[in-house]
Amino acid sequence: MKRHLPFPLCLFLLFFATLLSASEPLRIALYPYVPDLAHFEATLRQAWKAQGETREIQVVPYDYYVDPFPENLDILPTDPLYLESYLAEGRLLPLPPEMLQDQDFFPFARQAGLREGRLYGVPAMTCASFLFYRQGDQAAQEAQTMAELLQKCGTPSGEGLLLPPGEGLYASLESVATVSIFAAKLEKALGSRQAALEELKAMVAMGRPEQVQLWKEDDPSFREKAFAQGGGRFLYGYPEAAAHLTPEARNSLQLKRMPQADHAYYVNLYSLSAKCPREKQADALRLLALMTSPAVMERSIAPQGKSMQYLLPARPSILQKLAHQDPFYAKLLAELQNPQCTFFGLDKQARETLRELGSLCQKSLGLDIQ
Repeated sequence: MKRHLPFPLCLFLLFFATLLSASEPLRIALYPYVPDLAHFEATLRQAWKAQGETREIQVVPYDYYVDPFPENLDILPTDPLYLESYLAEGRLLPLPPEMLQDQDFFPFARQAGLREGRLYGVPAMTCASFLFYRQGDQAAQEAQTMAELLQKCGTPSGEGLLLPPGEGLYASLESVATVSIFAAKLEKALGSRQAALEELKAMVAMGRPEQVQLWKEDDPSFREKAFAQGGGRFLYGYPEAAAHLTPEARNSLQLKRMPQADHAYYVNLYSLSAKCPREKQADALRLLALMTSPAVMERSIAPQGKSMQYLLPARPSILQKLAHQDPFYAKLLAELQNPQCTFFGLDKQARETLRELGSLCQKSLGLDIQ
């Protein structure tokens, strides 16, 4: 004979379970590679409370390039590079299609989170590495690849970490993850693995092995700072490198894709984990919509009273506003409006491909990287 709980006790347990689930925080990770992560977090918390939300937010660290997939997150940043493998493993939940209804996304960024007509991530930011060079540098203007640039400019004189003024390339190849992703992008852009390796070898030669493979935990932006102070001839890096330059130097700074065939951009998506409990999903979707909204993204990237971070929003409306305020952002906008732009992604064998490329690069480039 089955025994049933008394009706009042059932109600109490149901109420208690509901109360407990409502008190569980939303566990999220924010995009980690930004100059001021604390400002991003503070902006999001303020906006969440301003719309009357009561569920707490708990932010945990997560680097999707090196960390294993987190089992304890509700919302997480994802990269289309790994999206096929995440879906093959059942890691993500599809999002309501209306979350991408507005047209305020670069076309390639819109496509980055879509697979077979279903949405698995809302774009927040995009990024690519550029060759930065000073105004009037003819070699940089003419070269289409790093290999061509090496032929035109040669290697820097002397030795050591810091490059002489007007010589060499500042570039960061300090980890297997970084090098393997560069190699994968170059292979797609140039059509062969050998051409990709030649590009990386040219970067190592122009930058010196000791410089390109160094990671300074206490000063990760030492290359950008050295270039800003007149060192080196070129800098290969992300747009936020411009934050280390004076306004005058920034306005005269030129940039280009290298190789010129590379129109592929990284896209930072925010996705809903398949581990997010059903009772938290409605709140999680509201938070995900908020964190990718124009107002929150604009305040995060260009905080009032603070320096620009020179990050690239996936929304052209924000970038157009920034371009009116800052000539350097206008140069970035011109690059992103190129109709050839696409997102960078691999198939569901992405991890295996990158491991293979990382091992190959370690052997071919002679770098002591982990």
